[in-house]
Amino acid sequence: MASSGQSFAVDPEFQKIPKDSTGFYIWRVEKLNLIPVPIESYGDFYSGDAYVVFSATNQGDKGGVDVKPQKFTRSSDIRVHFWLGADCSVDERTCAAFKTVELDGHFDDLPVQHREAQGSESIRFVSYFPKGIRYLKGGVNSGLRVADEGFRPRLFIVKGAKAPVVRELPAISWEVMNDGDAFVLDAGQRIFVYKGKNANRKELFEAQTIATLFKDELGEKIVTVEDGLEDVQLAGINRELFETYLSLSKKKLAPHTDFHSDSHVDQHERASVRLFNCSDESGKIKITQIGKDSDTPMRKDLNSNDCFLIDAGRTLDAGIWVWVGKKATDKERDEAMKYSTEFIKQQNYDDRKVAVARVVEGAEPFEFKALFGDQWR
Repeated sequence: MASSGQSFAVDPEFQKIPKDSTGFYIWRVEKLNLIPVPIESYGDFYSGDAYVVFSATNQGDKGGVDVKPQKFTRSSDIRVHFWLGADCSVDERTCAAFKTVELDGHFDDLPVQHREAQGSESIRFVSYFPKGIRYLKGGVNSGLRVADEGFRPRLFIVKGAKAPVVRELPAISWEVMNDGDAFVLDAGQRIFVYKGKNANRKELFEAQTIATLFKDELGEKIVTVEDGLEDVQLAGINRELFETYLSLSKKKLAPHTDFHSDSHVDQHERASVRLFNCSDESGKIKITQIGKDSDTPMRKDLNSNDCFLIDAGRTLDAGIWVWVGKKATDKERDEAMKYSTEFIKQQNYDDRKVAVARVVEGAEPFEFKALFGDQWR
């Protein structure tokens, strides 16, 4: 089967990317063309624009703004993201999506495709920019270039005994925290890992792992804080930054017994992952659920001849995954993302707040494999 990437001309910008090396590149859609973003502007995104972001690393390495081109020393991890500003035009959205497919085809369908919505970016995408993402008002067509609020702090909860789940919390407040889980507060210069007194070791380890995704700049530090030891472990600038967001005088952690148990979360998160078969043989998109809401998706449910959609909510790195079997047609490979578009409409999800990723059989990343109940080897 011919590669889908050979069915159309490749953008000259993509031809500049070495296929045997690591790298990180960003382009902005300007008059339906791709314009390279200067390295010094990496992390700045205009709400009126759309962008394409390319990341290539060795498996297991961190991608992002500091990655330099060098020959792969082991298997590669290639990601293509298209980022959509809240105010970008339909034409810009369409162009960014098409260019993502084009870039994917240029790399023989190996990259994992991600659709990123402003304000709801995946943890992986955010990790590319250790200084944070800056939302800027305006766009290339408006000519308006006004800085918005700049750095946006975030608070994440890490919960679960077997496979900890990471979620961004709706607010930075003691009111959304408890003593049975671990938390990550990205405060810019400091990334705080907060361990509730009843949090388990796996939750703490996962929280520390997430913290490293945000840290990669000189001067930034990860600070671990344990429930009950704040006065001992926080001093000077660390305490000042921590209390900017979480005042110790207002600390009131709910007991973990008031929240779902870790085993309940493990079961709930698995149960919340739904699997669907996708087709358009009749010319009309048909999306059929495999099993029930309470069923855990299994690898054996996937068929190499078809496309499948996994609705994972905010369980891991993306709300929705589209999986393309290795025997799927070129058309299905190129247009797989349309299934997610239709699904989002059917479910009445907010299109502006749902992250979407597309992956092909044989190139599944770990965060996709983790959604399934059986072993993936």
